Amino acid sequence: MAIEFLTGGGNEGGGGGRKPFNRKAFLIGGVIVVLLIIVFRRSQPAAQTIDDTTLLPNTMDMPTYPNLDQQTLDNQFANYMAINDQNTTAKFMQVTDSLNSITTHMDTNNKSLLDAINAGLTKQITKPSPAAPVPITPVKTPAANPLHPVSAGIKYATPRGGWNPNSVVDYLKSKGYKNSLSDRGTLAKQAGISGYRGTAAQNTLLLSKLKKI
Repeated sequence: MAIEFLTGGGNEGGGGGRKPFNRKAFLIGGVIVVLLIIVFRRSQPAAQTIDDTTLLPNTMDMPTYPNLDQQTLDNQFANYMAINDQNTTAKFMQVTDSLNSITTHMDTNNKSLLDAINAGLTKQITKPSPAAPVPITPVKTPAANPLHPVSAGIKYATPRGGWNPNSVVDYLKSKGYKNSLSDRGTLAKQAGISGYRGTAAQNTLLLSKLKKI
């Protein structure tokens, strides 16, 4: 469709004619649109470009000191480490001194106890071992003598030919005991000889038992 630029009043009275175009209004509207576009673009934040170096750990994690050079930083770090080592050494020495003091205190207080223990150990080491017990042989107690001869109360004279060692009568006389048949019968009964009548065999048996007294 062709746009006609009409100037002047031309066909104002005719019916159904076209409306004249306003050039001034069109120009003003275009200028306004351009200005709006410029203002809109300037109001948007500028796109930030990411440098690869900003992603490196050493530039992101490590603080920067623009007023200090690397040598100064190294010196300050060395001074810090030296001070830290001195503090650690001082604390270690304090702990060592405390332990030495505790040890000395314990040695002083326990000296008497240690001396007693050492003396006891020395005595125990030097103490001679007890001698082995000597076995004791039991002594057999002789059986009680069942014969009880009775003293005659006198001392018989030794005969001229001496006492007959095979005579029970002479044996009893030599010992100062009664020796009659009745006395010998009592002794025979005590010795377990029954029916004693004074025979030679009974006297010999009685004599052997009397000699064991």
